[in-house]
Amino acid sequence: MKRLILIAWISFAGVGLLSAQSPGDPSEGVRIEWDTANSRWRVKWWGKAGRTYFIQHSVDLVRAWEWLPVVEAGNDAVKEGGLTVDGGDRSFWRLRYSDIPTSDPRNDDFDGDKVSNYLEVQNQTDPLKFADTDEDSMPDDWEMRYFGGLDQSGADDFDGDDSSNFVEYVGATDPANASTEPPPATATNIVCVENPDGSIDMSWQDNADNEERVVIRVRNMQTGKWDEIGSVPANATRVHINPDHTIGSWE
Repeated sequence: MKRLILIAWISFAGVGLLSAQSPGDPSEGVRIEWDTANSRWRVKWWGKAGRTYFIQHSVDLVRAWEWLPVVEAGNDAVKEGGLTVDGGDRSFWRLRYSDIPTSDPRNDDFDGDKVSNYLEVQNQTDPLKFADTDEDSMPDDWEMRYFGGLDQSGADDFDGDDSSNFVEYVGATDPANASTEPPPATATNIVCVENPDGSIDMSWQDNADNEERVVIRVRNMQTGKWDEIGSVPANATRVHINPDHTIGSWE
């Protein structure tokens, strides 16, 4: 995935007539134009197919960049968005994009933190970056969405439903709503042993609450994401994970 940042600067008083964007324009031809008919500014760029675009705004490059509620899929044509942000005499904009394939860019989750791209820009969190700055195994953006900050730990139970915040994160349930469906049961006494060939032997305590299967998730230490690599029968307590992170055998 590419995360190229394209920066456009404009002094509102100096805007003139601009030619149309084309596929060969550098920086996607991003520019700001005044829409006289609707009395608002419009940002335009050439949207290349296979890319998803996001827009950020700053009034002085000192305060934090603000995400605009824009998640646009490129289709080899000019893209545009109407802007009502008051930038004063000068305003700074940047166009960010991702090459991750998607058929639903607004509801997809590019950084894998269980918060959709569109919810992230609405919440003013970064849809292209997985971060866990407080190292509690829960991504910052997910915590900001449900808790409004990073004060909660994985062991806490924010909604008091007897399921910890971390269990709710892994189970993709709402940690701020006790009436939502309980998350899947989690195994206990998990032991992982890495073998010389890169494979992993994992064992855990049998959990009678598992009704159908045990799902195996492994955290990618480079991205911080929890990757689901497969599942085994509910009564299994051991699994051999191959070097390519596929399940080889279980018992």
